[in-house]
Amino acid sequence: MGWNDLHSCALVAEGGRVYCSGDNRQSALGAGPDPERRAEPMPVLGVIDATLLTTGWLFGCVARAPADVLCWGANQLGQLGIGADTPNEPPTAVVLP
Repeated sequence: MGWNDLHSCALVAEGGRVYCSGDNRQSALGAGPDPERRAEPMPVLGVIDATLLTTGWLFGCVARAPADVLCWGANQLGQLGIGADTPNEPPTAVVLP
C-alpha cells in the first residue's frame, strides 16, 4: 500500500467529470468535508470538462485547459499551488506564473 492508496479518483471521458472514493480527510475527495470515508464514488464539486487528473496523498488536481488547473484536499506543504498552505475544498484554481 502506498500513500495514494487512501483514496482513488476517476476521470469520466464524456463530460470530463471526476469521481472519488475512500478517505476524505482534509477534503481529499473534493466533495466537501463530510463524510470522513466514502465507499461509493462521489463527484468532485464543480469539476466538469476535465481532460487530465492526478492524485497524491489526500489531494487531487485536474486540468481543464492548458492554463486552467484546479486542485483540492491536503495542502500542508503548499502542494496545491493555490497560494496558501491550508487544506482546500472545493476545488480551487492553481496560481500559474
